[in-house]
Amino acid sequence: MQKLIPSWIYVQLIGAILSAQVSTAKTTQEIVATAKPSVVIVKAWDVSKQGFKLGTGFFIAERQVATNHHVIKDAGPIQIISLDGTDLGFIAIKAEDPKTDLAILTSVLSRPVLEFAGAATDGQPVIVIGNPVELEGTVSTGIVSAAERTPLEFQITAPVSPGSSGSPVLDDEGKVLGRVCKSSM
Repeated sequence: MQKLIPSWIYVQLIGAILSAQVSTAKTTQEIVATAKPSVVIVKAWDVSKQGFKLGTGFFIAERQVATNHHVIKDAGPIQIISLDGTDLGFIAIKAEDPKTDLAILTSVLSRPVLEFAGAATDGQPVIVIGNPVELEGTVSTGIVSAAERTPLEFQITAPVSPGSSGSPVLDDEGKVLGRVCKSSM
């Protein structure tokens, strides 16, 4: 004779299984509060020190900042500044790739490191933290509108402005899906 499990236990067991599979999605405010300390302002002065290019970067490892190559291309002095205004010091360009518009900078000081996510998917929510001209640490939200634009790119609907090049594009867990490479003007 088969022993039946009471229905209330069955419901409770299913609830326990489903709750273990619930996403670890966070609110936008939680993601921003956690990620902002990792985001930096990148100023790349021209050789004559008459002007500079402004961009955004974020810590990918201890003392390692990812930004865009076009921000630091042909630069003289480079500054890495935290959003609280602390000069984090610049040591060197560790790596750069003009083809993928990527540059890795080494700083004197470090900040928390952002984790990487898996691949982006169509319709996935995103958060961008950037430094458009005259503003610092701005937040915009949107979705992934085209995940497979090319093997290395995806398109988002979050508004970005010049100065946001190099900004982290975060998923709903606060992990990095990618970085802003081309701002709409």
